[in-house]
Amino acid sequence: MKQTKKLRRSNNRVVFGVLGGFAEYFKVDAKIVRLAFLIVVVLVTIISHAHVGLGTWLLIYLLATILMPAPVGSWLNIFSQLRDASRAQQAHTENKTRANTQRATRQKTDRQKPTVVIDGEVLDESNPRKEK
Repeated sequence: MKQTKKLRRSNNRVVFGVLGGFAEYFKVDAKIVRLAFLIVVVLVTIISHAHVGLGTWLLIYLLATILMPAPVGSWLNIFSQLRDASRAQQAHTENKTRANTQRATRQKTDRQKPTVVIDGEVLDESNPRKEK
């Protein structure tokens, strides 16, 4: 079975790990990818006469940070695992509460009916009071 590569941010990071993630995806040294990115940013900014400024590149980098999933084992994944565990614990607690409520309801309905005594006669289902 062929394993597919996933593009994700890297733990080999300088800022957010985006360029390190590209380096891992393409199996290239991260320093080369960072240097190439810096050269492209500088050349495009100079050639375009600052129409594509540094703010645009910063926006592209931040957009890539948001869109690329966090690296395996990072603190962002730990938070999502904690959130999932909390939701599972909450569902388990709700199920236990529901089961306890159902058990208590069954116990209330299974109890014997109270004994009724009228004129010295004990009335229950086996001895209903006869009309005179």
